[in-house]
Amino acid sequence: MYQNYYGLHESPFRLTTDTKFVYWSQTHQNAYRHLLYSVESHKSLIVLAGAVGTGKTTLLHVLMEWIKTTMPTARMAYVVHSTLTVAELFRYIFHELGLDLTSRSKVDYVLALQRFSQQCAGKGERLLLILDEAQNYSHDVLEEIRLLSNIETPQDKLLQIILSGQPQLITNINQPEIYQLKQRVNVTYNLQPLTHGETQAYIQKRLDVAGAQGRSLFQDDAIEAIYRYAQGIPRVINVVCDHALLYSFAANKKLVSEKIIQEVATDMGLGRGQGPQRISPSPSAYNDEVAADAQHQADRIVIGHTKTSREQGVARTSPFYGTFARYTDWEDNRVDNKKRIRRKSLFQLVGAVLFIILIVVGMSFVQAPSSQKEASVINPSVASRNNDDLEKSQGHSPKLPEKEVVKPVKEPPQAYDNNDKTSSTTSKNTETNALAKKGKTTQGADRYTIVKQGDTFMKILLQAYGQYDEPLVAFVLEANPEISNINTIFVGQLIRLPEH
Repeated sequence: MYQNYYGLHESPFRLTTDTKFVYWSQTHQNAYRHLLYSVESHKSLIVLAGAVGTGKTTLLHVLMEWIKTTMPTARMAYVVHSTLTVAELFRYIFHELGLDLTSRSKVDYVLALQRFSQQCAGKGERLLLILDEAQNYSHDVLEEIRLLSNIETPQDKLLQIILSGQPQLITNINQPEIYQLKQRVNVTYNLQPLTHGETQAYIQKRLDVAGAQGRSLFQDDAIEAIYRYAQGIPRVINVVCDHALLYSFAANKKLVSEKIIQEVATDMGLGRGQGPQRISPSPSAYNDEVAADAQHQADRIVIGHTKTSREQGVARTSPFYGTFARYTDWEDNRVDNKKRIRRKSLFQLVGAVLFIILIVVGMSFVQAPSSQKEASVINPSVASRNNDDLEKSQGHSPKLPEKEVVKPVKEPPQAYDNNDKTSSTTSKNTETNALAKKGKTTQGADRYTIVKQGDTFMKILLQAYGQYDEPLVAFVLEANPEISNINTIFVGQLIRLPEH
């Protein structure tokens, strides 16, 4: 109904197992790798578990298409009904395999199936039994499945069985009554819900397949709401998105908003989820050796050549590569991951350089001489004077040439800095004129000094009087009322040093 309105050539969120809509999330990639490995390695019993709607059946259909393409002589029986008795299960299997046998005896079915599997093995044909929705099987049916897994030769298994179902399937297999079945399980994988980022990519993948051509029909807050309500379950995501597009079409909106998603969730009775609950696989489901072998075997199938061929630089294409690549974008994802890693490394390097630059620049502006801190400790009352008075008094302070000591006009100037004890006649006249303009007198042995770069009040008093204490500080400040804070004297400031 809404396809033409949004420029789509088909419905993007149909509840079917159409493999062209498959989105390969990380968990679906891992699950499919385990299935491929199990089939290639002739494992006799494989278990695929996952919550309702996580995509188990879709993965099985992808696997069956791959088997039909790469193993055209393989014989498969796909059983989707789970409320069958033992006899009904055998009749269903024989019907799927195209075998004409109707018997009321379980023994006849077992013997016939054993003979058929031996014939297939003699022709080089693979025989697979895929049982979906297996969580509903009774103990009797599961026990018969265990017995079927014993069909083998001394060299190889003749019948491969894949059990797929909800997490209850693993619980049933772990029951003590059928412990022997658990011992025969070679590989187990728990399919997990999608993450938030995978939910967004999943929706966009289905839209693009339906003809959206990169256009996003859902606002970001709508995607967030879909993830929250659907909890990462693909089937629920499909239902919510399909209803949301219909609601948005009815409201004449080109983009689906969060408000529309909330309306859909309310009508569907969906609670405000807290995110998907991920299933933890059982530690005893498969050991490290099987997992490592699965990764090695799956990489050989996916990439299309072995480790030896990679080392030699030879691209030996596997017969499985073309078929497998049709369903996945793993190679593109691998390249994208490398690009993201390079970008991340570059950003980290730039960030480190900027951080170092900021530290260097900050240190150049921070000045905290220890002498000023000591002066503040010695005379805290003087250090806490009003800074506003300091700014006012400093605003009228004379700006004299940088000189250490200025004496009265009648006497030659005397410097108290050991590094500079000479001055020119021009400097003498300039300082004398500055004192005259300031209205300072030169009675007795009073001296004047001009603050230089790096001078502190304590340093000046130590050079002039050879001592520094609180009474001396108060004495000098009384002669220099314009100084309101001994910690904030500035370069070029004139300080009177009276006879002590």
